[in-house]
Amino acid sequence: MTRPCPDTLDATVPRSRRQRRTIAAVPAVPFTAVVAVMAAYIALARGDAASKDDSIPSSQAAATSPAVAEGRGPGGGEAATKGAVPEAPNGGSSAAPAAGTSSGRNTQSASETTGPPRSASIRDERPVELRPYRVLVRLGLPRTAAWNEDLRAAVVRRFATVTANTLGQMWSLTVRRDDRLLPCNRIGLERLDARTFAADAESGFDKVYCVTVEPNGGRFTVWSREWDATVQRLGPICSARTYDRRSIGDAVFAAVWSAFEPVVYLKLVDADVIHVRIRGGEYLPAVSEFAPLRPGRILQPVFRHYNRDRTLRAIQPIPWTYLIVDSVQRGRARCHAVSGLRINLGARRRRVETVAIGVRPHLAETEVRLALRNAPTKALVAYRVSVYNRKPDLHKRRGTQNASSERSDAAEDSPGGAKPAADGVESGGRTGGETASTSGRSEDAPKPLILMSDRRGIIRVPADPAKPLVWLFISGGKYLLAMVPFVPGTVERTDLLLPDDSVRLGVVAQLELLKAEFVETIARRAVLMSRIRRHTRKGESAKAAELLAELEKLPDNKHYHDELEAIQFAAVQQAKQRRNRLAESRVKVLCKTVRELVDKFLPADGLQKFKDQLKELEEEARVEAEEVRSPDTMQ
Repeated sequence: MTRPCPDTLDATVPRSRRQRRTIAAVPAVPFTAVVAVMAAYIALARGDAASKDDSIPSSQAAATSPAVAEGRGPGGGEAATKGAVPEAPNGGSSAAPAAGTSSGRNTQSASETTGPPRSASIRDERPVELRPYRVLVRLGLPRTAAWNEDLRAAVVRRFATVTANTLGQMWSLTVRRDDRLLPCNRIGLERLDARTFAADAESGFDKVYCVTVEPNGGRFTVWSREWDATVQRLGPICSARTYDRRSIGDAVFAAVWSAFEPVVYLKLVDADVIHVRIRGGEYLPAVSEFAPLRPGRILQPVFRHYNRDRTLRAIQPIPWTYLIVDSVQRGRARCHAVSGLRINLGARRRRVETVAIGVRPHLAETEVRLALRNAPTKALVAYRVSVYNRKPDLHKRRGTQNASSERSDAAEDSPGGAKPAADGVESGGRTGGETASTSGRSEDAPKPLILMSDRRGIIRVPADPAKPLVWLFISGGKYLLAMVPFVPGTVERTDLLLPDDSVRLGVVAQLELLKAEFVETIARRAVLMSRIRRHTRKGESAKAAELLAELEKLPDNKHYHDELEAIQFAAVQQAKQRRNRLAESRVKVLCKTVRELVDKFLPADGLQKFKDQLKELEEEARVEAEEVRSPDTMQ
């Protein structure tokens, strides 16, 4: 005889008394519990992130239902969502619900996280090209009645699905809801600083994106900002808009991708070619439009200094230096460098790693403040700045000899000049800017935009997204102080520290006074010599002798040479004290030019030659006088 028992595994009644006692001692197990245990075991065997980890592997999010971990952690240009990302195969409405949820009502398992996908202390031994980005997206959604749990979960699922379908294995995605990103607009992201991401860096994430969704009537604006752990840089704020509630997840992906900047590692510098390895470059996206790196992209190199135990000690961005991508082949790329410094990126440095990250203009202009290197608080006023959209050919502008000296002076005078920015930065070698000048050169010389620094030493350089890289030529008088490449629009303001040119300017002022005195002396000398010649021809020797005595009192060649020697000696000593070899050489050139001018118009033997001429004139005047008297004597 049997009795139905649908809720337990005890479906039949035992026939023997012993079996009855044994089964009675064992509690009945519900059938639904057994099914739940089996489902959990299968999910664990498949590596489901919902049962063990809070990360979302991008390669599995499209095939299986994305397990979204919505933790409560701490802490532009606009892109249209239509056409910005490819549609998912099943659409956003057919995505499976998050693990542990039932129609958005039970969110207990979805709000709990078990830990980061990888610890920061564990090094990834895979090649750079095969290392996916470990990405954390902190999503701040409005806490209003219109934004119920169903809508919030649908936005997260849609974003994870679009990311997986578009980028594939290039990103290892983790999404967490962050209710502390307040207010949910641009202002909330502007308040972020590097301290907000300290815990995320220790957790092993490579990139962290803070995203907020701002509803405004029927329009939804998504704001995104990137923090890169490799260079520890907080990127610009980007945005995307949509008018469809179902496309908010697509807009989140568009905003995040617009804030994404690729990271490359320098592998080899061969002459003018720099070979780099692209992070996660071997994982090609489904659409070529979303390739991490393309030809023409501009990268900024960064030095990562390590201790002996391979712990990160310091991060040093290389100023006024950029890499321009020439060609891309899957996870490898070839670039060339443009720089205003004398620095060799290919030099071997102990415990220093050279990486580069992409830069793009997102502002209309950048304020550049000109100041002295040894006195940053002192602004340089009324300095001329020429802005070129490509580097001009100095040989065609001013001749080969002048251009060579001007280029060498500007290279030594550039910010950073011959001094290393920190340990591991070596001076000398080829200037990277010369390589860039050979590309994209036309026959016509480029027309510059002329700017003049105001009383605060500030110039405003406009940004052009079509031609992001420009060249700044800073001149003090007729001398070129520095020429540096720059991408305006990446930062609001920056300082361009120039070498102290006060020694040269002081010498220029003294030489101008000396030349004014010299011109007056030459003029008076010419007048006196003319009068002396006239009186000598007339035979008025007394007046000629009086004027000759006055001529001998004028400053001579030796006087001006002594003045030049005094000016040069004082200025050279001052330049040596400041260890400014460039100012020392420029002072010598200036004094040499004036010295040649003195020797030309006021030679050392000029007065003696003039006296010899006077003797000849006196003899001629005497002969003429005798010829005049001789006919009278004969008569």
